[in-house]
Amino acid sequence: MNKALTHWLGATLAISGLLGGALSAIAESSSSDIEASAPIEDTLMPHPLEQPWQLVSYQAADGTTVEVVGDRPATLEFKAGRLSGFTGCNRFFSDYELTSEHLAISSGGTTLIGCPEALAQQEAAILSGLPQITTYTQSANQLILLDEADTPLFTLMTPAAQFTQTEWTLVAYHNGRGLVTPLADTQITATFNPETGLTGSAGCNTYQATYEQTDHALTVGLAASTRRLCGQPDGVMPQEAAFLAMLPEVTTYALSPDQLDWKNAAGVTIAQFLLAM
Repeated sequence: MNKALTHWLGATLAISGLLGGALSAIAESSSSDIEASAPIEDTLMPHPLEQPWQLVSYQAADGTTVEVVGDRPATLEFKAGRLSGFTGCNRFFSDYELTSEHLAISSGGTTLIGCPEALAQQEAAILSGLPQITTYTQSANQLILLDEADTPLFTLMTPAAQFTQTEWTLVAYHNGRGLVTPLADTQITATFNPETGLTGSAGCNTYQATYEQTDHALTVGLAASTRRLCGQPDGVMPQEAAFLAMLPEVTTYALSPDQLDWKNAAGVTIAQFLLAM
């Protein structure tokens, strides 16, 4: 074998050895990085408690259990150490600490709208009771908040059941350029019923459509409507036509205790509803 070929083979083997060592080091490093990142990924998962809840009942000052009152539901939402909610009259906020099955809620602040007597009593029970919470029990759809004597002070449910059998009132819809509010003196509503489908008022005429709902997916069929012609307010018929034409564009929805959003395939919010008052 000549000297040039011997030299080339020796260099090639040396380079192969270096590449093999480098690839081995990269593989070991990648494996190590993946293993190290696994626990971090777990910590990003939200705690099951951290979601919206709707208040069903609470313990009054005399120890009796009282069902909530009000046209709009009282709600709580735990998220990343911050508690926000609605008493049925005012909104409130505070901080909380969550460790295992122990829960501590601090006193916080509220808006200052004057409340009717029944709502004022409910609000007082909520705001005074939350700092007494020390633990909780939770199932798939129910949350019970207890004090240090294991007395249930609050019973809450997930808002998912509100999707059906609830009348929603449209407060904004997408007109092709952005979200706009409906015309004054018009009301567009939507009620989902597993047996009768989606029904409501389109602002002038009543309408009905089929729908399918699974998890956060929502599809709505073409709507059939009555055929009244409304002259007032100006623009009510084009608004109605735009709303009815929007229905088949819905692909997903987002639900909170008092708000329902419809989104299209691009994830754009095309309609926003609040609970009918």
